[in-house]
Amino acid sequence: EGEGEVETVTLKQFTYDFLLELCTDFSKGICYKMKDPPSGLERTTNPSLLWLLVSLLGSLGNALVRQFVVRVVSACPDLLLPFLSQVNLSFAPRPSSKWLSNMDFLIQLYSSLPASHELLGASCVSAPAASSSPLSSCVDVALNLSVPSVTSRAILSQGIQNSVHVVQLEMLRVLQVALERVVSLLDRLDGCSLAGSEFVDLYSEAVLKSLPDVKTLIAVRHNLISVSTPADLKNTDLTNEQKLRNDELAEDRTLPLSLTLQVLLGYQRLFSAVFLQADFKLDKLLPAIASDCRDQCESDPVFRAEVLVPTLQLLQRDAGYSLNWKKESSGFVLKLLWLLQHKSASVAELARSILVQRFEGLGGLHLELETLLLALLKHSPLLHTGEELKCVVELVAVLIGRLLGSRLENKKWLSKRSLKDSEHHDLQQKLLVKEVLDRPLQFPSASDLDRVSQTGSTEKQ
Repeated sequence: EGEGEVETVTLKQFTYDFLLELCTDFSKGICYKMKDPPSGLERTTNPSLLWLLVSLLGSLGNALVRQFVVRVVSACPDLLLPFLSQVNLSFAPRPSSKWLSNMDFLIQLYSSLPASHELLGASCVSAPAASSSPLSSCVDVALNLSVPSVTSRAILSQGIQNSVHVVQLEMLRVLQVALERVVSLLDRLDGCSLAGSEFVDLYSEAVLKSLPDVKTLIAVRHNLISVSTPADLKNTDLTNEQKLRNDELAEDRTLPLSLTLQVLLGYQRLFSAVFLQADFKLDKLLPAIASDCRDQCESDPVFRAEVLVPTLQLLQRDAGYSLNWKKESSGFVLKLLWLLQHKSASVAELARSILVQRFEGLGGLHLELETLLLALLKHSPLLHTGEELKCVVELVAVLIGRLLGSRLENKKWLSKRSLKDSEHHDLQQKLLVKEVLDRPLQFPSASDLDRVSQTGSTEKQ
């Protein structure tokens, strides 16, 4: 019996390999290279293969058949759009094993496709005068190569808001793959001298119209960090394994949170002013930090690196944000300071980068701040207790206050003192920072903090 099983597996694999080579090898198979886009992507040169793939739709539950279809479409991408136009699979979100299988198949199809710029070619995306194809046709094909035509904006919006976590996760994965393809194409066109700005504008506009509204995604992120009642799965067509996976996602929402933020990052890369138009301040994405930050970082998903990295990347790319030393800004700065001690080096470095970036507009004194933050990063593993960390954070906060104070009060300062006195004051600040950095293994005491707030200052900072 064991030998029979081995022979069966061998026969299956042999048949699979033979069919795959027959359907993907242009030199000795039954497949043909596609014609020039966009028409070459809309009408396939492989009708026999299209018929074969459509006839296999009923067997997509078999992993080997599904893999075969994906490999053939990847080798002959002109099959994609005609194939999807003939599938009778349901993509409307619902908690069922069949729907999850359909979405997984769709994700595999788009993940395995060659890059869009390779399929479109220079002639399709060039300026109208240089292109022989109608611009609208090129835009439609480019859109369908990025965002699946079988998933409308309504379907995507319903999916990411679904109360069943495994359904929500699959739709977030679809959005992630789509945006990766969109951003990849736009990045490539940005460095292409032949690319027409009209094509880029029309394509970007078409993508935004096909995706959920950014406010919907912001609401999804908010709901994921809130406590909610688990969905009732009694009457759903889910396997026990899928139900268990749903329970795990309900207990730990790190993955859906991370995917939601990565999708928001894709929106930002696609259209930098998207959050400004939505009247949403990205600093609201930074989580509130409790007194015992270390325990909180271990238990709360919003403090895990998978969630914080895309959050901080969103803030880093937010060029339109201007930092003012007001009460609301001080809370934002202190949150970033707390994140300097995060166990993930990527999180700590992003927090440092954002702090320096936001203070760069305040004048040359930002260099002292950068030096201090680098030293903190270097020695952050030595911070073992909350009190030691609190002292370091308070010290940096005081220094930031002084740096900002000297900048914001610049006009008043110069009216009261000579330029020489001002330079003397700056020198005192530099010497103070150097003194702190020269003994990085000694944590500042309360007297250190008092001295920092008093040294070199006769005015109220």
